[in-house]
Amino acid sequence: MKIKKEYLCSNHIEMLLKFKCKDEEFIEQFLKNEALSLTEKNLIQTVLFIKGDNIVGFYSLFNDSISIDGTKRRELKIKLQQGKSVVPTVNLHYLATNEDFRGIGIGTMLLEDAILTAAKVSVLSGMPIIILESTNSAKGFYQKNNFIHIRKSQCGRLSIMAKNLSEYKDYLFKRFGRDFLLLDAD
Repeated sequence: MKIKKEYLCSNHIEMLLKFKCKDEEFIEQFLKNEALSLTEKNLIQTVLFIKGDNIVGFYSLFNDSISIDGTKRRELKIKLQQGKSVVPTVNLHYLATNEDFRGIGIGTMLLEDAILTAAKVSVLSGMPIIILESTNSAKGFYQKNNFIHIRKSQCGRLSIMAKNLSEYKDYLFKRFGRDFLLLDAD
Protein backbone atom coordinates (compact mmCIF):
# COMPACT_ATOMS: atom_id res chain seq x y z
CA MET A 1 0.00 0.00 0.00
CA LYS A 2 1.27 3.42 -0.98
CA ILE A 3 1.96 6.24 1.48
CA LYS A 4 0.05 9.42 0.67
CA LYS A 5 0.63 12.94 1.88
CA GLU A 6 -2.17 15.17 3.20
CA TYR A 7 -2.45 18.45 5.05
CA LEU A 8 -3.97 18.05 8.51
CA CYS A 9 -7.70 18.84 8.71
CA SER A 10 -10.71 17.82 10.80
CA ASN A 11 -11.19 14.69 8.64
CA HIS A 12 -8.11 13.19 10.34
CA ILE A 13 -9.29 13.28 13.97
CA GLU A 14 -9.81 9.51 14.29
CA MET A 15 -6.39 8.83 12.77
CA LEU A 16 -4.74 11.29 15.16
CA LEU A 17 -5.96 9.30 18.15
CA LYS A 18 -4.10 6.19 16.91
CA PHE A 19 -0.74 7.92 16.44
CA LYS A 20 1.90 6.68 18.92
CA CYS A 21 5.20 8.32 19.79
CA LYS A 22 5.76 7.23 23.38
CA ASP A 23 9.50 8.05 23.54
CA GLU A 24 8.71 11.71 22.80
CA GLU A 25 5.24 11.96 24.30
CA PHE A 26 5.10 15.77 24.08
CA ILE A 27 5.27 15.43 20.29
CA GLU A 28 2.41 12.92 20.28
CA GLN A 29 0.39 15.27 22.50
CA PHE A 30 1.11 18.20 20.17
CA LEU A 31 -0.30 16.27 17.20
CA LYS A 32 -3.36 15.07 19.09
CA ASN A 33 -4.18 18.22 21.07
CA GLU A 34 -2.72 21.33 19.40
CA ALA A 35 -1.83 20.87 15.73
CA LEU A 36 -5.36 21.07 14.31
CA SER A 37 -6.24 24.19 16.30
CA LEU A 38 -3.02 25.94 15.22
CA THR A 39 -3.63 24.88 11.61
CA GLU A 40 -7.19 26.26 11.67
CA LYS A 41 -5.78 29.57 12.97
CA ASN A 42 -3.24 29.53 10.09
CA LEU A 43 -0.32 29.64 12.53
CA ILE A 44 1.24 26.33 11.50
CA GLN A 45 0.94 23.80 8.70
CA THR A 46 1.06 20.10 9.53
CA VAL A 47 1.67 17.50 6.83
CA LEU A 48 0.61 13.91 7.48
CA PHE A 49 2.00 10.82 5.79
CA ILE A 50 -0.75 8.21 5.70
CA LYS A 51 -0.77 4.50 4.93
CA GLY A 52 -4.23 2.96 4.94
CA ASP A 53 -5.96 4.47 7.96
CA ASN A 54 -2.74 5.13 9.90
CA ILE A 55 -0.63 8.24 10.20
CA VAL A 56 2.89 6.86 9.73
CA GLY A 57 4.51 10.23 10.40
CA PHE A 58 4.06 13.96 10.31
CA TYR A 59 5.87 17.27 10.37
CA SER A 60 4.76 20.80 11.19
CA LEU A 61 6.22 24.02 9.77
CA PHE A 62 5.83 27.70 10.56
CA ASN A 63 7.70 30.91 9.74
CA ASP A 64 10.05 32.34 12.33
CA SER A 65 13.30 34.24 12.79
CA ILE A 66 16.40 33.67 14.85
CA SER A 67 19.42 35.68 15.89
CA ILE A 68 22.62 33.87 14.86
CA ASP A 69 26.15 35.01 15.67
CA GLY A 70 28.63 35.73 12.89
CA THR A 71 30.58 32.47 13.27
CA LYS A 72 27.47 30.30 12.85
CA ARG A 73 26.17 32.51 10.01
CA ARG A 74 29.45 31.96 8.15
CA GLU A 75 29.24 28.21 8.81
CA LEU A 76 25.69 28.24 7.38
CA LYS A 77 26.81 30.51 4.49
CA ILE A 78 24.23 33.18 5.32
CA LYS A 79 24.85 36.75 4.16
CA LEU A 80 22.93 39.52 5.89
CA GLN A 81 23.00 43.28 5.68
CA GLN A 82 25.78 44.95 7.65
CA GLY A 83 25.00 45.02 11.38
CA LYS A 84 22.12 42.54 11.18
CA SER A 85 22.02 39.21 13.01
CA VAL A 86 18.35 38.16 12.78
CA VAL A 87 17.70 35.61 10.04
CA PRO A 88 14.20 34.81 8.71
CA THR A 89 13.59 31.07 8.86
CA VAL A 90 11.22 28.23 8.23
CA ASN A 91 10.83 26.42 11.56
CA LEU A 92 10.44 22.65 11.53
CA HIS A 93 8.37 22.60 14.71
CA TYR A 94 7.91 18.85 15.04
CA LEU A 95 8.72 15.77 12.99
CA ALA A 96 7.79 12.30 14.23
CA THR A 97 7.33 8.76 13.01
CA ASN A 98 4.59 6.56 14.42
CA GLU A 99 6.37 3.97 16.57
CA ASP A 100 4.64 1.16 14.62
CA PHE A 101 6.43 2.31 11.43
CA ARG A 102 9.97 3.01 12.67
CA GLY A 103 13.13 1.65 11.09
CA ILE A 104 11.90 1.69 7.47
CA GLY A 105 13.02 5.19 6.41
CA ILE A 106 9.86 7.16 7.21
CA GLY A 107 11.77 9.74 9.29
CA THR A 108 14.19 10.41 6.44
CA MET A 109 11.29 10.68 3.97
CA LEU A 110 9.53 13.15 6.27
CA LEU A 111 12.67 15.25 6.69
CA GLU A 112 13.39 15.35 2.95
CA ASP A 113 9.83 16.44 2.24
CA ALA A 114 9.93 19.09 4.99
CA ILE A 115 13.19 20.50 3.60
CA LEU A 116 11.80 20.67 0.04
CA THR A 117 8.65 22.36 1.33
CA ALA A 118 10.80 24.84 3.27
CA ALA A 119 12.82 25.49 0.09
CA LYS A 120 9.60 26.38 -1.74
CA VAL A 121 8.74 28.82 1.05
CA SER A 122 12.27 30.19 0.76
CA VAL A 123 11.77 30.81 -2.96
CA LEU A 124 8.54 32.69 -2.25
CA SER A 125 9.66 34.76 0.71
CA GLY A 126 13.44 34.78 1.08
CA MET A 127 14.01 32.57 4.11
CA PRO A 128 17.54 31.17 3.75
CA ILE A 129 17.46 28.44 6.41
CA ILE A 130 15.31 25.84 8.09
CA ILE A 131 15.67 25.59 11.87
CA LEU A 132 14.50 23.12 14.48
CA GLU A 133 14.83 22.30 18.14
CA SER A 134 16.16 18.76 18.49
CA THR A 135 15.92 16.41 21.42
CA ASN A 136 19.17 14.69 22.43
CA SER A 137 17.86 11.40 21.01
CA ALA A 138 17.27 12.94 17.56
CA LYS A 139 20.35 15.20 17.35
CA GLY A 140 22.46 12.55 15.56
CA PHE A 141 19.73 12.05 12.94
CA TYR A 142 19.72 15.76 12.11
CA GLN A 143 23.53 15.99 12.12
CA LYS A 144 23.64 13.05 9.70
CA ASN A 145 21.37 15.16 7.47
CA ASN A 146 23.78 18.13 7.63
CA PHE A 147 22.03 20.26 10.22
CA ILE A 148 24.42 22.46 12.21
CA HIS A 149 24.11 22.97 15.95
CA ILE A 150 23.54 26.69 16.61
CA ARG A 151 23.08 26.70 20.41
CA LYS A 152 21.06 25.21 23.23
CA SER A 153 17.42 26.29 23.50
CA GLN A 154 16.31 28.62 26.30
CA CYS A 155 15.15 25.65 28.39
CA GLY A 156 18.57 24.05 27.92
CA ARG A 157 17.17 20.59 27.06
CA LEU A 158 16.98 21.01 23.29
CA SER A 159 19.52 21.88 20.59
CA ILE A 160 18.66 24.58 18.07
CA MET A 161 19.90 23.35 14.70
CA ALA A 162 19.84 24.85 11.20
CA LYS A 163 20.41 23.96 7.57
CA ASN A 164 20.92 26.26 4.59
CA LEU A 165 18.21 25.85 1.92
CA SER A 166 20.17 27.20 -1.09
CA GLU A 167 21.07 23.80 -2.58
CA TYR A 168 17.41 22.76 -2.39
CA LYS A 169 16.29 26.01 -4.02
CA ASP A 170 18.85 25.38 -6.79
CA TYR A 171 17.47 21.85 -7.24
CA LEU A 172 13.92 23.21 -7.54
CA PHE A 173 15.02 25.84 -10.08
CA LYS A 174 16.86 23.26 -12.18
CA ARG A 175 13.97 20.82 -12.09
CA PHE A 176 11.04 23.21 -12.58
CA GLY A 177 12.51 26.52 -13.79
CA ARG A 178 12.97 29.76 -11.85
CA ASP A 179 9.32 30.79 -12.07
CA PHE A 180 7.78 27.47 -11.06
CA LEU A 181 5.81 28.93 -8.14
CA LEU A 182 4.39 31.96 -9.93
CA LEU A 183 0.67 31.78 -10.50
CA ASP A 184 -0.72 32.45 -13.95
CA ALA A 185 -2.12 35.95 -14.32
CA ASP A 186 -5.08 34.72 -16.40
